[in-house]
Amino acid sequence: MLPVRLSQFLHSHLDIVSENGRYFRPRSLYPIQLPSEFDESLCRLIGWIHGDGNMSYRRILITDECLDFHQDVLRPTFARLFGVAPNIYHDRARNTFYTHLKSSILYDFMTQALEVPSGSVRNKLKVPSYIKELNLKLRSAYVGGLYDAEGHVKKRQAEIDFSTTCKDIQVTVNDVLSASGINHTLYSRSRRPNEEHEIYIYGKDDLRRFEDCIQFTHPIKKHKLANAIPLH
Repeated sequence: MLPVRLSQFLHSHLDIVSENGRYFRPRSLYPIQLPSEFDESLCRLIGWIHGDGNMSYRRILITDECLDFHQDVLRPTFARLFGVAPNIYHDRARNTFYTHLKSSILYDFMTQALEVPSGSVRNKLKVPSYIKELNLKLRSAYVGGLYDAEGHVKKRQAEIDFSTTCKDIQVTVNDVLSASGINHTLYSRSRRPNEEHEIYIYGKDDLRRFEDCIQFTHPIKKHKLANAIPLH
């Protein structure tokens, strides 16, 4: 599936040349490695971007308040997938951090081959058809990325909740949770100008199933889940 998308992308960008499995434009300061197969890291990255990403000014940007998430999870994933480490910026006024990378090749690859919306990702978000065609393991990685971005763990109620303004996201998460045997509850309500689509997972047994099948890679949420239930 991805080899075809990559081939079509390169065919429409003849200025991109290949050398030792890496792709770059002749005037690029550094080469970018483009993956030719979907794996769990790439699917989870798409989930992160769909949850907390922005694709403005030919720049890839992911927002999160946890510095460890940027340093220990996001940056190594970019390096492994694309052969380049993004920058991390601390916005003191908003008390948050940004992982950001400006690369025209990677930006075009994500917006064209992977169909990530340009601009504010949430405003135009729709789950690409190829995500729905992936096997359960890869779809679970994508959903795990969404939960890293938008999920919350509550220890007192042994609960994981998730909210999105995109109905298509809720449907996709529902399908993966159901296929993984994770009991959950769906709600849709108009709390804000945009309708909120929510998913709740209750009880230690289903939280354990979530850890087995979906998992958090976000260090704070991973720690909260470990404290909420005895995982093993």
